[in-house]
Amino acid sequence: MTKKTQNDLTPRMLQFLEHQSVTCKETSLLTYKVSLKHFVRFLKHNNKNQNISKNQISKLRESNLNDFLCYLNQKKLAAYTRVRYLLDVRVYLAWEVEQKNFNPQLLQVLDRKRLPKVPEYLPRPLNTENDRKLQNLFKNTNSPYALIFQLLRHTGLRISELINLPWDPIITNEKNESYLKVPLGKMDTERLVPLNQETIQLISKIKKAYPINLIGCDRARLIGLKGSVKA
Repeated sequence: MTKKTQNDLTPRMLQFLEHQSVTCKETSLLTYKVSLKHFVRFLKHNNKNQNISKNQISKLRESNLNDFLCYLNQKKLAAYTRVRYLLDVRVYLAWEVEQKNFNPQLLQVLDRKRLPKVPEYLPRPLNTENDRKLQNLFKNTNSPYALIFQLLRHTGLRISELINLPWDPIITNEKNESYLKVPLGKMDTERLVPLNQETIQLISKIKKAYPINLIGCDRARLIGLKGSVKA
């Protein structure tokens, strides 16, 4: 955690994050940090920029939490972002309840039913004609990256899953059926993707084109990309 982040959060919040680090991923902790920073800014604004003490958290009332809802609403945040901030703050306050430093009944103010509804959009797929043109384009180019996009198209992999594919990602069972073994990823679950002969040959072509990425090669990975990829 950076020194700047430490200055943004209260000692109690830093203690909360330390407790969460036992079970949470670093990405989840980062989300908590961002949400709590907004909560601290709100509390300081309400307290005329004074430091937030343990006592002040225990003295929060329903009106204060309702004001926090209004505070986030005024920022014109996307519904999903607002809900994320509120739920993270609720988790923190639930921790304060466990520490006997917050009234448990006040958690109802941040109940999920009172939060804005998050729109659920289905992904917009390419139409059949454009999908056909795109696949033909991949097949008729000499770029090794086209092989990667073809593999994504055939298997439905996430980018991060593609990057983390091992050098030998294909497994075959006793019935001679082939599967792409996708390593643990975002959902902490391993999965198998059925492969047809065309996709098996595609993976073979990717191996022959190795390394797809010329900088930071990793022989343990199918496309040779070392480390993570920035968003």
